Amino acid sequence: MDNISDDDQNFLKDLVKAARQRNTQIRWTDRDGTSKTTVLNKAETERLTLIARQLKLSQAEVLRKASFLPARPAPAPATPPPAAADSH
Repeated sequence: MDNISDDDQNFLKDLVKAARQRNTQIRWTDRDGTSKTTVLNKAETERLTLIARQLKLSQAEVLRKASFLPARPAPAPATPPPAAADSH
């Protein structure tokens, strides 16, 4: 694996690390009635569990209700810096 970039090696290491983690599958129903399965890592599962407990709802119900939230606005496009003026 010496012939691939450090960036690609790090990407592959992260993939292997993620594959070795214990994930949780949450089955829930989307707002259009479609059955969904969402795979969460440990940190995401813990956070969803805390939110569900706070709201006194199941994890599946929290995801269903979250599907009705408006989408985040798209980030503003980066504007290039102004061209440097000639100082001659």
